Amino acid sequence: MIEASELPGTKVLVGITRKHVSGEITQEQFAGSAQIEERDDYCLVNIDCTDGEVRSYPFDARALARAAPGEYRLRSTGEVVKNPDFLMTWTVTEGQAEE
Repeated sequence: MIEASELPGTKVLVGITRKHVSGEITQEQFAGSAQIEERDDYCLVNIDCTDGEVRSYPFDARALARAAPGEYRLRSTGEVVKNPDFLMTWTVTEGQAEE
């Protein structure tokens, strides 16, 4: 199991799959350097992305895996991420829109 204390300063490749109400599925990938932000009852993983943005996600060891060495090409940009330390994957399912 991966602990939050292992992440600071590591390279993380993030993949997000979104399942939309319409049935459409979209995917997003990005990479960056991880930092941990401690909160009262949880931790945030802040990813300082290569595109200049900082994106934050709740720490959840189930979303993390150690990355195999190698080169990973991002589908949307063609950027090559070399030897990331971790892979973080999320699947987000949209609910019905409120009226």
